Amino acid sequence: MTADLDERVTRRLSTLRAWCRKEGIDVTPGGEISEEAATRAVGYRGTEALAVQRAEGRLSPLLRVRRLGRSYLYDLASCALFVETGYDAMIDENVTRRD
Repeated sequence: MTADLDERVTRRLSTLRAWCRKEGIDVTPGGEISEEAATRAVGYRGTEALAVQRAEGRLSPLLRVRRLGRSYLYDLASCALFVETGYDAMIDENVTRRD
């Protein structure tokens, strides 16, 4: 990661942790949140968007997920990286369009 991206991911992770506290979302000691919470954390409107992507094999490789019984937990840091990397892709796409 570049220094700029690394800084943005660190800030985003801090923001996501604060959001989890404010919303009463449980974060595991390992920094993981439920699939529904992760869906909201990465900015999807539909609460089952990540579940559908996971079931169809279309889940981003940036998102670290593990199964726990019948549930899936997502690493909060990987959610921050996913959001900020998407931001980079959006900027790259806009720069390419201008050229």
